[in-house]
Amino acid sequence: MGLKKLEDLKDPKLDELVGYIEEIESENKWEEVVLQDWLSVKKLDGSKYNSTYPFTKVQMELEKDIPLHVLLEQFNNPDLRRSWDGGIKKIEIIEGNYPNDYIVYNTLQVLFFKGDYVERKATVIYKDSVMVLCYSVGDEKKPPQKGYNRGCTILSVSIYKNEGQKTKITIFNQTDPNSKLAKAAKDLGPKQLKSWCSKCKNALMKAAPSKGSN
Repeated sequence: MGLKKLEDLKDPKLDELVGYIEEIESENKWEEVVLQDWLSVKKLDGSKYNSTYPFTKVQMELEKDIPLHVLLEQFNNPDLRRSWDGGIKKIEIIEGNYPNDYIVYNTLQVLFFKGDYVERKATVIYKDSVMVLCYSVGDEKKPPQKGYNRGCTILSVSIYKNEGQKTKITIFNQTDPNSKLAKAAKDLGPKQLKSWCSKCKNALMKAAPSKGSN
């Protein structure tokens, strides 16, 4: 896969995102929304980048050693992602080198709401984990589409770590869907993550190779 260490990229934007996540973690001001034996969902009312929408932290601990390529495919392969995440309608890699550093176009639909995003994603090694860093980029990469609300991924950092026969996934996320309805219902988002995480867990456990298989 040829992943590089974060420090070797010398990318100020990526360094800033990781630095901010570490700063927020050290302050530990999260509000707990959901707590189960395998799942934790926490939130802040905003971030230094945006004070309007919730900034969430999801932690999942799965009782299986799931290979990195399986994790990345379940989250980024259009057909696989749509099989468990009903909101996602399209994932199109516009340019770049997947999964290392690339530009992706996503569309989603929830009830009558249709949104789209143009994002940069970079997959790097940081300390003892693999990180996927993500944020929205300019519309010139993919002009706004008729009938869709062009949203903004303010920041998204996913951290994958294998410990023994367990896989730990941590996802930090803040999104502006550019919708009056979503703004009005913004406090419901963190609670709805419980259902999304359950579907994600089931898909990952099913996709993981059985012990002893090639």
